[in-house]
Amino acid sequence: MKTVYVFGKRCCRLVQKWNPGWLKRGSAECWIHPFATGLLILAGVLAPCLLISQPLLNNSRTDQNIQSAFYEIYNLRFDSAQQVIQRASSDRDNLAWYYFAASNMELWRIFSGALKSRQKPVFYDNLDNLARFTPRLEDGREQRFLQVMYYTYKARMALTNKDYITTFSSLRNYYSLLGPVFDDDEYPPNMLICGLYLYLADYAHKHHVLFRPFLSVYRRGDKDRGLEYLERAAKSHNELISTEAKYFLVVIYQDLEKMPRRALPFARELYEKYPGNFIFGYYYHCIMAEINDEYTVNVCEVRRRVLNNASLSEFQKIYFNAFLKYRYPA
Repeated sequence: MKTVYVFGKRCCRLVQKWNPGWLKRGSAECWIHPFATGLLILAGVLAPCLLISQPLLNNSRTDQNIQSAFYEIYNLRFDSAQQVIQRASSDRDNLAWYYFAASNMELWRIFSGALKSRQKPVFYDNLDNLARFTPRLEDGREQRFLQVMYYTYKARMALTNKDYITTFSSLRNYYSLLGPVFDDDEYPPNMLICGLYLYLADYAHKHHVLFRPFLSVYRRGDKDRGLEYLERAAKSHNELISTEAKYFLVVIYQDLEKMPRRALPFARELYEKYPGNFIFGYYYHCIMAEINDEYTVNVCEVRRRVLNNASLSEFQKIYFNAFLKYRYPA
């Protein structure tokens, strides 16, 4: 949260520096909440960060291995995920997907409390290989998708390192690849990306007036159309595309639209399918508590799931338990 706040604050100062006549002196910090600024600017990068699968690989066995790996990653079972990812490495023509899955797993390790000093070098090594092997894919849509994900992951890690130059550079490269995505919006991964973009662009335009001059140079948002894309993706027969769409619908309906009853069915499906995922469980419990005043969280059960996960390091278990004590004090 602090990183997003600092990033947003610096963006506000850049706006004032580039166009001092548009904003009165000091207004960039007084009129725009820095946290909201950082969150909205990063929406285009952070939103697709969890889009972790391309379901139409040329090699069906590799596709199956990749999807199985991400099922384990979603449940925070990293040891099992590593074994499945390793099997995917035998397909020499699709090594880009192997490194993509490996990069994503290291991100989840870090986000779930692993020590950055240990995981970051592994993450960057996988990311470099992702960029190296992506051009060797025969399918142009697969290439474009992995290129988008490469800049997404690069920007995300740069942000955690407070490396704002690399963050902005990666953002620029990311946006330069989005044009063809909208021209092929029936392709499942593109459908999800289009839905997220259309909704977030419309939300930013309506709720943050000072962003409108910047948004005017990009494709216009459309809330209803964006939600329609996401709900269609949520019904996809592909497990990963469906899971991602459901997750973002939970976040949108619960955090932005303040419609917990609309978010509940998606949150329940995620919680039941991925009981080991602390983030999915957190949303489900929050929504249930908001809808039902008598709902209580079984903290002991949540803690048991964390402690019994052999893939989590002791440091990660301490991290999760600290969060539980903060969120659900005794």
